[in-house]
Amino acid sequence: MDWFIALLAAFNWVSMYTIFRDRNVKRVIPPWTLFAYALITSEFAWVWLPLQVILAIIFISLGALSSVFGILAMIALCISWSGLVKSIRFSFQSTELVEAAIDEELGNDYQKQIPTDIQSQLETGTEFKEWVYPLKMRKPGVERLKNISY
Repeated sequence: MDWFIALLAAFNWVSMYTIFRDRNVKRVIPPWTLFAYALITSEFAWVWLPLQVILAIIFISLGALSSVFGILAMIALCISWSGLVKSIRFSFQSTELVEAAIDEELGNDYQKQIPTDIQSQLETGTEFKEWVYPLKMRKPGVERLKNISY
């Protein structure tokens, strides 16, 4: 069982490196791999962290801490959870960061320049179901085009 803890820790460390590394460094992994790590580590961090805690408890109850390797793996896993917590914390700051960027580019009064009939259609938040099923978001008035050649 200690190997399962070590595999979870290794996955988290690779994920944290992938997410928080300098973006100017040339990629050595395929883009789909980067997307997979990023999806689990950023978008689904709020699901992935509790799941790992539950898995760790199960593995511990099955004897994962019976060896020095298991103890070291558990320490590495617990430290790696700080990256998931950081990712979750960043997600709560996204509204303010996006609003500040828009204010910087368009000015503090940009909302006053939007016609009132359009302002009433603007959404100010995200519903929980959109977080749970992010690919199923359907917005009225938004047309989805497929097979566009560039």
